[in-house]
Amino acid sequence: MAGERVLVVDDSPTILKVVELVLSKAGYDVHTAADGETGIAQAKANRPDVILLDFVLPRLNGFEVCKQLAHDPNLAEVPVVLMSAKGDRIGQDVVSEMGVADFITKPFSPDGITAVISHTIEKRRLGKGLTPEPILRADAPTAPPPPEAFEPALTGDLRVIPLVQVLELLAQQRQWGVLTVMRGSSTVEVCFHDGLIDLVAASGVSEEFLLGRFLLKNNLITRPDLDDALTGTGPGRQRLGTRLVRAGKITESDLAKVLTEQTTELIWELLRWNYGRFLFVATHDLPPLATQAALALQVDVILMEGFRRVDEWHLIEKEVDSFDLVFVRNDETYAQFGPGRLSREELQVLDLVNGKNTVKEIVRQSRMGSFDISKILYRLLRARLVRKRVLPVAV
Repeated sequence: MAGERVLVVDDSPTILKVVELVLSKAGYDVHTAADGETGIAQAKANRPDVILLDFVLPRLNGFEVCKQLAHDPNLAEVPVVLMSAKGDRIGQDVVSEMGVADFITKPFSPDGITAVISHTIEKRRLGKGLTPEPILRADAPTAPPPPEAFEPALTGDLRVIPLVQVLELLAQQRQWGVLTVMRGSSTVEVCFHDGLIDLVAASGVSEEFLLGRFLLKNNLITRPDLDDALTGTGPGRQRLGTRLVRAGKITESDLAKVLTEQTTELIWELLRWNYGRFLFVATHDLPPLATQAALALQVDVILMEGFRRVDEWHLIEKEVDSFDLVFVRNDETYAQFGPGRLSREELQVLDLVNGKNTVKEIVRQSRMGSFDISKILYRLLRARLVRKRVLPVAV
């Protein structure tokens, strides 16, 4: 019977938000705390019917919280469900010593967390003890969503929940489905299977994220062959790749390589979006393009490089703050500096700096991405090899 008060104690804002969303939808009165001390204070102020407690917490860990609860006459009988990560060394003996009612291993499914809470509350109500066998293990397969479950399982605002937390959550829970992220006229769809990314599809994004740019960048196709392949084609990046493979222009491994680069750079671009909306639909029925690509990319590997890029973007954007900027080459400084100290990519960008090309045009002509171009322009600025063109001011 829902309506009981559940106190969730976890230092992850994402876990708190998602668990609160899931349990509230199931009809429970959910309260949250971000550390052990706050959790104990909330439990004393409003005695919960069950406590969902993370094992690893700042200030007081799960074991210390359980000890303090056991010494409080008003809270000693409140059942505790322990949450632990897959790597935490928690055995049945530790669980028994802590006196918890049950435990659940992260990542867990929405159905799993709802089931363990209702199971614990029902056991408590029937007076059948507080140490039933755990009903969910990390190696237990997550039940697939029913075919008719096409309503969003998770929605939100990027200003409230950063996308990185959403991606990490879907990976940790080994979810299947499609995450759609929208900002203005741009829409990006991230296809997951078992917590891995199979493909990212996008519309309304910059030309630099189109498949053709990655094919040209890797010298896998010539511009005339690409133009021929694009003639009369409809939407669908994978269809273009499939046609090129069937025509013998590229190989299957070539296509997998450029799709991986394209998917990765689209995720990195999404990490820069500080506003917009997202929704996740849980389903095993993924789009055919994603099923065909089946890239199976690990989220944490993509995010590691993505975090570095985002940090660099914050620094670069202080100087290169618009793709409409035009740069002028400092020929005197370049003569003193010498071309031997510059990389091939830096020389390529420097050749495109002519006082007329915008950053956007340099990106288009160089076949490199906006991050790489902006980073090179930032270095050239710092070396005083280029400067921003100053437009005349009308008087």
